[in-house]
Parts: sequence; C-alpha cells; structure tokens
Amino acid sequence: MSGYEEVSNPLMAVPDIQWLKPASPTEEVTQLIRRIQQKHFKPGPAKKETVEKFWKLIADDLRMYDKQLQNTTPFEKTCYGVCTDRCIKRWDKTYWEFKVAGLRKRNYVSEYKFPVKLMSVVLIFIAGVFRLIRANQDGKASFIANIIQVLTNSVVIFIYWLDGERIMLLPKIGAIVVSIAILYGILKHAGAETVGL
Repeated sequence: MSGYEEVSNPLMAVPDIQWLKPASPTEEVTQLIRRIQQKHFKPGPAKKETVEKFWKLIADDLRMYDKQLQNTTPFEKTCYGVCTDRCIKRWDKTYWEFKVAGLRKRNYVSEYKFPVKLMSVVLIFIAGVFRLIRANQDGKASFIANIIQVLTNSVVIFIYWLDGERIMLLPKIGAIVVSIAILYGILKHAGAETVGL
C-alpha cells in the first residue's frame, strides 16, 4: 500500500463533480436525490403539501416500475395477448410503456393550457347559440357557428397534440372536415341571399 485507502471507483467517491455526466438515467436520478438530500431543503407551509405530493408520486412510480419489471409476460392476460410487442408499441405506446416498465404518461404543463381550454369551452357555447338562432330563423345551418366550430376543433387538436393524445386527433379532424363541407354547402346555395348567422 502506498499510504492511501484504495477506492474501487474513484469517480464515485466525488459525487459533486459538475462536469462529470452520469453514465445512465438511473445514476442521474440517484445523484439528483443525493444532492437534494444534502441541501436539506425544507419547503414552507404553502409549498409543503405539493412537495409531499411530488415525492408520493415518485414513490408510487418506483413501486409501479418494480412491479411491472417483475412481470415477464405483461400482455398475456390482456386483450393484447395475441399481438406482438412491436404491434402494441406502435398502436398503443402509452399502454405498452406502462406494462413494460410501469411508466405512466405525464401531461403537458403550461401556463396557457387552462386558458386555451377555457377559450374552447366558451367558443363551443357561442357556436351553439348561433346554431340555435339560425335554426329558429329559417331552419338552415349557421355559417358563423361552423367557422367557430373549425376554430374550436383546431384549438382542441393543439391541446391533444401537446398531451400526446394522438388517437383523439382523428374525430376532431373529422369534425373540421364536416364543418368545412357545411360551410361550402352554405356558400354554394346562398345565391343572392346572405349566408346569415
């Protein structure tokens, strides 16, 4: 011995080297938790409940990860039992990721998400009002309501896209196509008359 204690992995003995990147995501999580524990972070009363909720979700995710990894045949007793892993991953990636590693989908978080949802609800209400007015006037389809419907479905498509709900885009795209076809029909048959509300 040369007078110092031998370390099997000298890089692991110094956890706070900022320029040293972890070798894997697992090691990165371990280092982050170690760093948070060293800071002795104590949230104030306003944040405490949310911070505790965060750590409970992390603990649930880890338990789910452990449970799903132990299941060697995750799709055997499901409706996907006859499908290949590749097929399930392509058509239902969210379920595939959950059954393979317990990964639960995270929602897209943004300061604009709630206002955009609220705006889409208001637009749906306004479009409904225009439909009622036009239907009671002469029983025809409302031009303005269909324009609002196209805008509303475009907003909802944007929300679904950010949330990763790709399959939910199809009915909204279909609704846009229907509204555009109705608008075309209104314009085509309006003639000398106005398109109306």
